[in-house]
Amino acid sequence: MPPNSVLFLLVICATIVDSRGFFGIPGDYCSTRTHTCCENRDDDCTVPILGDHLCYCDMFCDRGPDGGNDCCPDFEATCRGKDIQNDQRMDGESCSMDGDTKEKNCEKCTCQNGLWKCDGTACLIQPDILEKLHTGRFSWTARNYSAFWGRSLSDGIKYRLGTLFPERSVQNMNEILIKPRELPEHFDSRDNDRRGLRCPSGSQDSTAFKMTPPYKVSSREEDIQTELMTNGPVQATFVVHEDFFMYAGGVYQHSDLAAQKGASSVAEGYHSVRVLGWGVDHSTGRPIKYWLCANSWGTQWGEDGYFKILRGDNHCEIESFVVGAWGKGSKRRRRFKMRKLRRFRKMFK
Repeated sequence: MPPNSVLFLLVICATIVDSRGFFGIPGDYCSTRTHTCCENRDDDCTVPILGDHLCYCDMFCDRGPDGGNDCCPDFEATCRGKDIQNDQRMDGESCSMDGDTKEKNCEKCTCQNGLWKCDGTACLIQPDILEKLHTGRFSWTARNYSAFWGRSLSDGIKYRLGTLFPERSVQNMNEILIKPRELPEHFDSRDNDRRGLRCPSGSQDSTAFKMTPPYKVSSREEDIQTELMTNGPVQATFVVHEDFFMYAGGVYQHSDLAAQKGASSVAEGYHSVRVLGWGVDHSTGRPIKYWLCANSWGTQWGEDGYFKILRGDNHCEIESFVVGAWGKGSKRRRRFKMRKLRRFRKMFK
């Protein structure tokens, strides 16, 4: 290749990187990472590109000076959920063969009298809400999940949530109050071995516990914090709204974006999660208190399966019904097995 041609290509590449990031360069980048995208600023959230260059997959890569950015080419699609497949508008557009059908996300569209007519089903991933969450000023970020794309909102409420609101007799459980303690700004029960209990088998990979009957924890913020520090994680029941399914990171606060579209785009249901700790988020420029919770939707959702939700305001009823239990060290496994074996033999004597 002539030297002038090489120089020309270098100039073109430099122009792409400097003015528009790595826009338009083909290939998979963010999507190849184990943890595809990174919340907040992360200088290690990179993928090699164009030889010695690095492109970024963190949520600050497109906030460079003068509007420049160093995001990977597939950042918008992978991390912000844009360019979602089949997201083109179809309703009301012309079609060639009456009776033809196509799917648009979770909607079924049919060709009628030369025009596409979609059934209007509310979807679990709503691209217009996703876009507003990306461009608006919120304390949390959202993304498209392939496991949720093409699913209806009603299916999400039905199959992803597994909790009924507690009956009154359960709500009236006696509350256990623990002597208040000095509370730090941040706490994560995963970092604390509260009682020094270890698996009797000597295994380093697991900890075996028995537990007392569950008890209700006071709904006061300080009482829940004290319970977490003293006895470990608790279970909380809260209301899941339609936008929670798209949560990717930050401190979740329910938005009214779906309600602005109409009642058909709104849905809610009860869900139970494990509360592990608490903290204060300062990334937005103002302190936001949160609970740290573990969900049950896998590590690909949220922050490796975890999420943060506003603390101290009973947001989404997260503090309305909290249940705890005291852990007790289990007895030796061999003794347990022998008792079980004796009972089994008696059944057949």
